[in-house]
Amino acid sequence: MPPFSYILFVIFLCYLGGIISANFIPFSFSLIFLLGVVNLILAVIFHTRRIFYLFLCGMFYIIGITAGIKELENARVLEGLRKGEMQEITVKVKSIPTIVEDKIVFTGYMVDKNTNVKIYASSNDEVKPGQVVELKGRFRKRKDGVNFYGIESRIIRDEFSLKRFIYDLKIYLSNVIDRLYPRGFSDFMKAITIGEEENLKVMRSRIQKAGLAHTLAISGLHVGLILFFFYFIFKNIGIRRKARSILLIFISVIYLFLTSGRPPVMRATIMAVVYLYFSLFYIRVNVFNLILFAGLLILLLQPLAVYQVSFQLSFIAVVGICLTLKLFPYPQGYSIKSKIVNYFKVIFSAWLFTFPLIWFYWRRFAVFQLPVNFFLVPIFTLILGMGFCSLVFSLFSLPLAKFFAVSCYPFLYLFLKTSEWVSRSSYSWIKLPSVGWKTIIVIYIFLSGGLYMLSVIIRKKTGGVRCFE
Repeated sequence: MPPFSYILFVIFLCYLGGIISANFIPFSFSLIFLLGVVNLILAVIFHTRRIFYLFLCGMFYIIGITAGIKELENARVLEGLRKGEMQEITVKVKSIPTIVEDKIVFTGYMVDKNTNVKIYASSNDEVKPGQVVELKGRFRKRKDGVNFYGIESRIIRDEFSLKRFIYDLKIYLSNVIDRLYPRGFSDFMKAITIGEEENLKVMRSRIQKAGLAHTLAISGLHVGLILFFFYFIFKNIGIRRKARSILLIFISVIYLFLTSGRPPVMRATIMAVVYLYFSLFYIRVNVFNLILFAGLLILLLQPLAVYQVSFQLSFIAVVGICLTLKLFPYPQGYSIKSKIVNYFKVIFSAWLFTFPLIWFYWRRFAVFQLPVNFFLVPIFTLILGMGFCSLVFSLFSLPLAKFFAVSCYPFLYLFLKTSEWVSRSSYSWIKLPSVGWKTIIVIYIFLSGGLYMLSVIIRKKTGGVRCFE
């Protein structure tokens, strides 16, 4: 029997291939039904282990095609709507609204069209999950699809939604941050803790030029840093392993909802929850299985997430980090040297594997990105950890929350001032020529192959362990 990792990898590729195929091949319902029948007949007649694997792959390929077609049909419905004209629509609020600059952004379900649409409404509107809202505005086509920009709204009725509690908690935490931090710091803290990107236009530009854009966009980095921070605290105050794992699962799930379930956060949360769950029973989990399972689950829930930049960057970064740590293992231990070496490998591999995608989408190269990340990511870890602690303790004791917030001020000042200083340099980033997808794929093939060959050479000379043990 092939290893479980290979089976999961092939299933993931088949499902992903089905989603992408639906975008290029005009599948009909009859053709999909025929493929399913043939697949089932082959599995029944030729009942062998190899045929069963083929049946499993074929089934996920067909599921991928079906999911892709459904999402594309939703997109075509939105494409068929009149653009630029003032219209009135009625939607049910499905997601937890987030504030992006001067707009409230949420996903609404259009009952009459049987489709979801991303809505940008006025920041003065009090829209909550579960509400049925009538909006007046215009449909506009953007790079991420057709969105609706509302200028007026009217709440028709309220319906029950479990997300309402999370939304109310998010509003409370937003107000707490305003009370705990000065204006210049509060906007940054809202962005990195609860995903509120209000009044960040100037700050975002500076941080992007400094090569630290990933600190503002809520991603797996934030989940990992928060879990690492609380793991360190729980371990040092004597909380036992099982209780520690349960607390970390609870924290990661709450953070997922607070940040509106974005693909990078969902990927990191799924991986963390599965790993922590199996650790309760002393079961060792292969990290690549976690990555594949998280990717498959996200694409089952959101098939078109594969085309989102955040999804691609998140997965390519974590794959690059895990691949580098596996190919170039370092003696495990608690020495400072081993921690610094592993930390540098994480920073370098994340930068190396995300650079081709950054080149493709934004055509820029941040000159100081690697040294700035190496220096500022530990500071950012302290900021994020203490910021999250201040929010947690604000639910019980505001003076204790204020203590964590004030302790965070020096690190916030250092982080923001350093990023501002780097961004002001005329050589902070270089514009690159445009490249196509084929070039990017070739770069990743050579990059992975080059790292593997280098690891083989090093292993032969040092007698190190085999890869992927």
